[in-house]
Amino acid sequence: MIKKSFILVFFLFGFNSLFSQISWETNLKVAQVKAIEKDQLILVDFWAIWCGPCKKMDKQLWERPEMKKLSENFVALKIDIDQYPNIARAYNVTSIPRVMIITASEEVIWEKNGFLMPESYIEILKQIPPSLNGLNKKMVTNAGEENPNSSFEIGMGFQKLAISTKSDFGMKFINISNSYFKEVEKKLMILIY
Repeated sequence: MIKKSFILVFFLFGFNSLFSQISWETNLKVAQVKAIEKDQLILVDFWAIWCGPCKKMDKQLWERPEMKKLSENFVALKIDIDQYPNIARAYNVTSIPRVMIITASEEVIWEKNGFLMPESYIEILKQIPPSLNGLNKKMVTNAGEENPNSSFEIGMGFQKLAISTKSDFGMKFINISNSYFKEVEKKLMILIY
């Protein structure tokens, strides 16, 4: 009887931890496709197998039960800096752990180096909007397009997102919006002359 109880308790704890895990992607391109499909931001965790603080972050933050629910609002991506040094260089990763929140077109929304308190990360993750209102797809499809209308639409989309998002991301969304409006200005100048 004791053996059956032990097995049942072990099974329940194992089963519970299985469902409290974040589903991590390990390939940037796959995460980008998924982010476009789900219309969400990408949370990138730069790490390495030898990194002690990264292991601490896994245990104290990513494996927390509430993370499963929070991860419904973003595509989770773990990048091993030893396996993908080119991606780490592209994002200027000089220390780990480093967590970034990016769009599917790789615009950085938020970033933080190191790990101290899980609560500071959780507060930020709670602010991630569940949807980008189609912006990921527009940014990727309109990349390099000369038409100023597409840049204007994306800029307006980020303005709307900033207004609807009562969070620290609001100002970043406005900054991204302004960069798209500057693109509109440049494209119009080219069309005029």
